[in-house]
Amino acid sequence: ISLIGGNIATLNEKKRNYELAIPMEASVMVFLEKSSEEDQEYARKEFDGFAKNYANFLNKQKNFELALDWLDSVENRWGKAALSGYADIYNDITYNCVVNLTNQKKAEKAQEFFDAKKDKIDEKTRKQISEMIFFSKIDENTEGMEAEEAIAFIQESKKSPEAKDGKIAKKLESREEYYWSKKAEP
Repeated sequence: ISLIGGNIATLNEKKRNYELAIPMEASVMVFLEKSSEEDQEYARKEFDGFAKNYANFLNKQKNFELALDWLDSVENRWGKAALSGYADIYNDITYNCVVNLTNQKKAEKAQEFFDAKKDKIDEKTRKQISEMIFFSKIDENTEGMEAEEAIAFIQESKKSPEAKDGKIAKKLESREEYYWSKKAEP
């Protein structure tokens, strides 16, 4: 029975029909709960593969929030540790969502999203996203400003806690220099 179920799940996954593939693979895993440890591990590994593939499929479709909700539901039901590579996928999808929002000039929405997910991503990704949102807010605020206003805004931004980071401080300097050169234009 588990072999047939696994085959049906695989066929549906190949067709990107995750609505049938995931429940079938989960059923195989549950069916094998009383089997040998080796069979259980194999079923779990297969299920995890389907779960990650579905999250990646949603990510490629730019359904970032749905992908993360899916990973959260898998974690809540089956446990995070079982999802090998879970953290990397979660980091990538969170990052992609923030990139998408900042590209749409929705820095505040990106900040809200990030605040809700930041405890689930690693420090490196957290720092990258935080920096991206910080500069997106600056870009959104300085867009359309006269050079003098933009310089004042950037100088005020230099007082923020984020600006204590050397890399961010350097980028702020560069943006300020850009506006000084614009101000100097005839």
